[in-house]
Amino acid sequence: MNSKKFFLICLLALLFITNVFAEDIDEDEEYVPHEKVKEEIEKIKEESINEPLIPKDEEPAPINYNSALSFLKVIKLKDPKIEICLFSALIVYLVVFYIGKVKNEKIAKEWLITTYKIWKENFAELGIDDASTLVRDGNHEFWYYATGRKHCQSVFTRVKLCPRQDIIATLLNIHKPTYDKIVMEAVLNKNESDDFIFALMDRKKEAEIKKKRYDLKNFPRRFKGNNAPDQYYYTVLTDAFDFATRFFDATFVKHAIQLSLGKLDNPVCKRNNPWIESIIITDQPTSEPE
Repeated sequence: MNSKKFFLICLLALLFITNVFAEDIDEDEEYVPHEKVKEEIEKIKEESINEPLIPKDEEPAPINYNSALSFLKVIKLKDPKIEICLFSALIVYLVVFYIGKVKNEKIAKEWLITTYKIWKENFAELGIDDASTLVRDGNHEFWYYATGRKHCQSVFTRVKLCPRQDIIATLLNIHKPTYDKIVMEAVLNKNESDDFIFALMDRKKEAEIKKKRYDLKNFPRRFKGNNAPDQYYYTVLTDAFDFATRFFDATFVKHAIQLSLGKLDNPVCKRNNPWIESIIITDQPTSEPE
């Protein structure tokens, strides 16, 4: 049997099979989809009919997140109340910063003007370039330098004021008040005095001061002489009791302590906490040697 006859027989068999299976199918019968599927199809058709057509020219362009301008558009605030609150907070911050900075400058200048006569009488050289000028070290700290006195190499004074320009620190200051400070560090000439340690400290801050100082924790003892200040306010530590006795006998020392405690008739000194936080004379390092 050649290939043509084989192909013809296969073709006739295929036609016979398809004709037999076609007779079993009703030509008038239609496929009916599931009811839920039918409802979804109808709904999609209605939405597609009612949906307005968007012209191609008016289609929104995709957002480019790599562009800074597009990113700002994405995070743009649409609520005017939020924008007003943020803008008001910025204005308040700037106003507090300016007022606090100006007030600190005024306090520092008034302190120098008030004490300048004493500086001039006791030291030959004042300041760095201009004797009447403080050196700014931040928005709420200033320092002053003096030298040229017998038995004293120099005195470095730091004016530490409250951070009035910082609105957060100002609010915290209402809960836990802080005060302006004057910190003076005098360096004496070597081999011109005996070696000893003396400390007069605010009793409430004794633990805090001693915690940071190696010399006060190891060497001095508590002084309780008859002429010592009230132990309710001050703590005295020293290893030179004779010096402490003579020190508290001095008239100007008694006057300074009474003034610090507000016991004199002075409208400036009227508060419960001592104004003198500490007076420390030492020949030992403040940190422990290695």
